[in-house]
Amino acid sequence: IASVQTLVNRMDKIKWTPDLIIMDEAHHATAGTWRKILEFYQGARTIGVTATPERLDGKGLGVEAGGCFDSMTLGPSVSQLVALNYLTPNRIWASSKKLDLSGVKKRGGDYAKGDLEEAVDKPAITGDAIAHYKEHASGQRAIAFCVTVAHAEHTATAFREAGISAESLDGKLSDIERQARLARLRSGETLVITSCDLISEGFDLPAATAAILLRPT
Repeated sequence: IASVQTLVNRMDKIKWTPDLIIMDEAHHATAGTWRKILEFYQGARTIGVTATPERLDGKGLGVEAGGCFDSMTLGPSVSQLVALNYLTPNRIWASSKKLDLSGVKKRGGDYAKGDLEEAVDKPAITGDAIAHYKEHASGQRAIAFCVTVAHAEHTATAFREAGISAESLDGKLSDIERQARLARLRSGETLVITSCDLISEGFDLPAATAAILLRPT
């Protein structure tokens, strides 16, 4: 078991060759680092698992499209997994206000962060999110997904000014401080954590029961 970043730097030090490689988050398989591993172990069979088998840059995952997989097997749908109690059922609310993204450029298949931050880091939008939280998730522990670190900090400040305990989370914090802030969310001392690209794949905190999506993608 290894992270991709660790393995790619140590392949020549491993004294055995795998027969089977199982890749998690396999939609990354066409990226350069991942390809290096697959090319190094060309004789191994490969199984890739992912909940999102579609890349933002449009690159295909199948061999006929330049990827590395011969076929795709579809697992159960989200609704089936909810019915089987493997996933939590969810309710979704959206603002009636339409977000104007006409001036936001795209880069690498997604919105350019600078333009997007300017479009969404506005009191009217953040205030609408706070109002929705108070109406539909008051007292619940929530994670707000933001565009940039500054946006996350501004959003946390706005929640605090509205009387809701909130903290922002980013990669500049020490591991100890990040864990302390998450512990406060877990205990309920903090009700809202705002984050930019830090809480993502593999994150697990069952105490959080609401998500606030302030980052269109």
